[in-house]
Amino acid sequence: MSSIRIIIFISGCGSEKGVYTCFVMFLAQMKGEAEAFAVEAKAKAEAEQLARKAEAWKQYEDAAVVDMVLEMLPKVFSSPV
Repeated sequence: MSSIRIIIFISGCGSEKGVYTCFVMFLAQMKGEAEAFAVEAKAKAEAEQLARKAEAWKQYEDAAVVDMVLEMLPKVFSSPV
């Protein structure tokens, strides 16, 4: 947190409020931003995890299809036409 940001926030707060009140408001804003950042980071991580899981399932599905085809080939070629 930069001291310049605090000064800018407090100077824009207005003279009707005390410096302490403005600082408390600033800290509440910083806390909110930090919580929002954490929620966003968690959501991105979960989305990435789901994408990886979907890719793994797709690869598993592809492998299962290949396995079924390979299993059926001898039966197909051994049956009389």
